[in-house]
Amino acid sequence: KIPNQNDTGICLPTNDCHMYKELLRERPLLSDRINFLIQLQQVCNDEKLVCCTKSGKFENPAIENDLGTKKVRAHAVDFETRFGGDELPTLRECGNGVLGDRIVGGTIAGIDEYPWTALLIYESSTSTKPQYGCGGALISRNFVLTAAHCVTGQITETKGKLMRVRLGEYNTETTEDCIKEVDGQSDCADDAVDIDVMKIVPHSEYNAEIRNKYHDIALIKLAKPANYTFFIQPICLPLENLDNGIKNGRSLTVAGWGRTDEFRDSLGFQSSPVKLKVNLPIIDISTCARAYQASRLMLGPGQVCAGGRKNEDTCPGDSGSPLMYLNPKESKWVCSGVVSLGLPECGTDGVPGVYTRVDTYLNWIISTIEST
Repeated sequence: KIPNQNDTGICLPTNDCHMYKELLRERPLLSDRINFLIQLQQVCNDEKLVCCTKSGKFENPAIENDLGTKKVRAHAVDFETRFGGDELPTLRECGNGVLGDRIVGGTIAGIDEYPWTALLIYESSTSTKPQYGCGGALISRNFVLTAAHCVTGQITETKGKLMRVRLGEYNTETTEDCIKEVDGQSDCADDAVDIDVMKIVPHSEYNAEIRNKYHDIALIKLAKPANYTFFIQPICLPLENLDNGIKNGRSLTVAGWGRTDEFRDSLGFQSSPVKLKVNLPIIDISTCARAYQASRLMLGPGQVCAGGRKNEDTCPGDSGSPLMYLNPKESKWVCSGVVSLGLPECGTDGVPGVYTRVDTYLNWIISTIEST
C-alpha cells in the first residue's frame, strides 16, 4: 500500500519508477519527503524494489516526523579499545551494519546504514564557506581511508585544503536527522561530528599527473579519536580471513552523497543532501580494460572494476568512498575498494567504474598506521 492514499502500488526496480526518481531529485529534499521515499523502499521487502504508483502520481508524498515519539537508543556503543585505539579494531568492533532484519531497498540509505561513511571538508582562500569534496571510510578511531586524488593534486586547487572529516552525517541540509519508521516512531541520529585533520598520507607511488590513477589510496589521521556510536563505527578491512567479495558478477555496494567531479548521478543530479547507496556487480578486469581502451587508459594490478550497467554506476558514491562487501559468513561489512576513476558520464552502459583494491595495499595501510 502506498502511504497516504487508498490505492495499492506495484513493486518495481528503482530505475523504472519515474515518480520515485522525480521526488528524489527535488531540492531542497526535506525530511517529510525523505520519510515518504523510505517507506516506499520498505514496503516491498526487497532491496532492489520500491513501491510505485500505478496512477502516475503520488497524492500526498510527505510524512512528517513526530518528535514526540522518538525511538530510544543508548548513545555510546561499548567496545573495548585495543592498544589505546591507534590500532585497527577487532572483528567484533568493525563492519557492523544495520541491526535487525528490516530491508531498506531503493536508493536512499537507512539513517544508521554504513556508519563508517565520512565526508571530507575543504577550505579555500577564495570561498567563505567550507566545501564537501570527497568521501572516505572510518577504519579505526584515528584513521579514515580515502583516495589519494582526494588529498593531493587538482582537488587542492578546486576545493582548497582538506581541513576536517565529518562522521555520522546523514542529511547535510538538516541539523537534526530524523526518519519516521513504519511503526510511527521517529528514529533520530546523533549530531554529526567534525574532526580536524592531523596528517594526510597519500601512497608514495601515487602520481597526480597520471590519468590512470595507480596507487590511488590515502590515509587521513584524525586530530582526536572518534567516539563510536550507533552512527559512527569502523568498517572492517579484508584481514583475518575476511573475504573481500571481489569475484566477477558478485554484487558489492557503494554509499555516499554523490559529491564528486568524476561521477554524475544517474538520477539526473550532481549531488544529494541525503546518503545514497547502490549495488554494483564486479566486472572482469579484461572486459573493463577494453572499455577504457578508447580513453587510452591502462588498468593496473591494484585496480578493480564494478558497475557498467546503464544508469547504475557509482553515481551515489563519492570519490574516495568505500566499495563494500557484506561478508555472509561473519555478517560483517568489509572495505574491498575505494572509488577512484570513472568516465565523466556516469552510468554509461558497458563502462564500469574503477576502484583501488584494498587487499593489494593492506601492508601499506598497516605500516602507515603503525608509523604515523
